Amino acid sequence: MRYKAILTALLLAGLLAGGQASAQIIYGQPASGGVSFTYSSWSFDQDGQTTDLTQIATPVQGFVPLADNFEALIYVDNSSNKLTADGVDSKLNGLGDVRAQFSHSFAEDRFVLGLGVNLPTGKKKLTTDEEVSVLNALSQNYVTVPMRRFGQGLGITATAGTATLLGEWRCGVGASYQYTGKYDPYEGVTDYNPGDVFTVNVGFDRKFDRLLASADVIFSAYGADKIEGAEVFKQSTQVSVSAGLDYAADKYRLAGTAGYLARGRNDLYTGTDSNVKIYGDEFRIAGQLLYLAGKRLMLGPMVDFRSIAKNDLGYGSSSIVGLGAVLTAGLSEQFNLNSGLKYFTGNTDGGNIDLSGLQVTLGLTASM
Repeated sequence: MRYKAILTALLLAGLLAGGQASAQIIYGQPASGGVSFTYSSWSFDQDGQTTDLTQIATPVQGFVPLADNFEALIYVDNSSNKLTADGVDSKLNGLGDVRAQFSHSFAEDRFVLGLGVNLPTGKKKLTTDEEVSVLNALSQNYVTVPMRRFGQGLGITATAGTATLLGEWRCGVGASYQYTGKYDPYEGVTDYNPGDVFTVNVGFDRKFDRLLASADVIFSAYGADKIEGAEVFKQSTQVSVSAGLDYAADKYRLAGTAGYLARGRNDLYTGTDSNVKIYGDEFRIAGQLLYLAGKRLMLGPMVDFRSIAKNDLGYGSSSIVGLGAVLTAGLSEQFNLNSGLKYFTGNTDGGNIDLSGLQVTLGLTASM
């Protein structure tokens, strides 16, 4: 546990286990599993016309200790989605890929090696007249939904990292390489090969009595996407910088984070090469207060703000505020309940589109 920072660094480096699946190599941790339900609803108002987007997501994850300092995480998500625009309903329903992550720590968690596998079991060959329009709405960076990705090709991620103490600071560095094989994403589009992804993460944290300070830097580089062997798109490199403070008192816990995501220019190979910034840089800040209301009950408010800069294609900036509350309850020694309610408001495209959203989350975890 002394070098737990290394595990945080590796997970933030983008392991295939997914954003909602977390990992900690802790001695004696029992097998566990969980399922959650998240309802997300978004409305976009432009010139008196409203477009509605809804998602019901039900991800499932499991944790299995295989041996001392050796564990496996398994994760699969599923969702039902509907987009209503101009009085027409479009739907996209199905599974994501099954993802598994195997991790082994060495030398009292000073070193970690990991292998992630993405099994191509999810929904692919989306219909271009209906399902693709829903996926495009889900992929907008100003929309917050738990599931954006459906089926892909066979994927392998290799991860390695190390950690040490620098004075009073725990420091970890991790690197991962992600390969995804060919698959057919849409009807009529075959042999699509996403570019490989290389990620490096450096993380720090330090304990000051009741206060924990942390920071991390994540660098990601992408290979070119190809269709039938021809390059069609290359995502820009990205650098994410974030810092956080977490104060734990006897009856409450106060946490805050701030971060900035810098995106470069993307290469588009459409006849003549072009170099444009498709997604603007993003600033985010969030805070949460949890109050211990009982032996196994914690609840409190949360707030966050995101600002996304304009891009090079004429799409304006976005500003989104989220307000909500969370509740966690230990039903027994083995069962825990997590719930949350969040309301979003803001605008996008430089104020031309007003947006609002609602998200309701309910999750249950159980340990053996």
